Amino acid sequence: ASALGNVYLRRGEIDRAEPLVLLALELARTTHGAGSEREFAALNDLAIAWRARKQFEKARLLFEQALAGRREVNGPAHAMTLSTQNNLAYCEMDLEHHAVAVELMADALEKSRAAHGERDEQTVLFEVSYGILLIGAKDLERAAPQAERARKLALEVLGPKHPNTLSSLGNLARLHEQRGEFDKAIAVGREFLAGCREVYGPAHPQTLTGALNVATYCRKGGKVAEEGEARRLHLELCRAARGADDPDALRALHNLGVWQQGAGQLDEARVTLGEALAARRRVLGDAHANTLTTQTQLAQVEEKAGHTAVALELARAALAATAEADASHAKRKELVERLEAAVVK
Repeated sequence: ASALGNVYLRRGEIDRAEPLVLLALELARTTHGAGSEREFAALNDLAIAWRARKQFEKARLLFEQALAGRREVNGPAHAMTLSTQNNLAYCEMDLEHHAVAVELMADALEKSRAAHGERDEQTVLFEVSYGILLIGAKDLERAAPQAERARKLALEVLGPKHPNTLSSLGNLARLHEQRGEFDKAIAVGREFLAGCREVYGPAHPQTLTGALNVATYCRKGGKVAEEGEARRLHLELCRAARGADDPDALRALHNLGVWQQGAGQLDEARVTLGEALAARRRVLGDAHANTLTTQTQLAQVEEKAGHTAVALELARAALAATAEADASHAKRKELVERLEAAVVK
């Protein structure tokens, strides 16, 4: 149960993994008793599943329990202990406890270097993780040399196609983004995307994230045409991986329409956002926040295209479905008032 559960965890198939991990935990307690390494391994795996479900507080409690147990049974510098400490650090980052996350990771890295050596595979993983957490904490002064160090070590020790080497590459792209070095971010982001497609395949979440990141870097760097290409690729990959009605695919379609609007391609934007609106109404419902976002965006495109009456109808419907306490209410009301004034003129 534990081995198969781990396979599904690595694949990201959480619905399949979780019942197997729960079974492994039950068997570990029944067979080996409380306080065994088997129990702590199952707790760690269950926490990974809960973290994947974004149940971060629950996951943190399990990681803490597994870490305390592994420290007592295996010792503070044991590979399994440090693996759980690494997982806990990421969970703390998810909870935006950045200082705690960085401190945990720095400690794990120091212990791994001392116990296992700087070129140990797990040590290199922690080098990568430490850079990721420093960037998450926006500690760019320490993150820059750490990201470069991690990238160099990962290439030397693990090779260019190892998942942790790819992580170091994605981390370096994020660092360039945060420093405003968008040309570098685009170049490294494309390298990361190409590596993910080769190593994980086109449908893997890391690949989809890589494609989206390239589009984001292009947008921030003012590369309009290149952003459009990246948006189309991201949409294509999302649809192929998850189907046209998947929320991520619908978001990618909406984003393509927004890009077309910004690029002055109003006819194309009307078609794309119209398709996105119809799909979101069908999949999410007329009153869903994402549906109303697309509806408002389409109203703005219709306004720019000179179709004021159509724009007003869309905008009024979006406003009527938006609660007054919603952050979008004021802007939608302003849009309706502007369109009503234009109709009167």
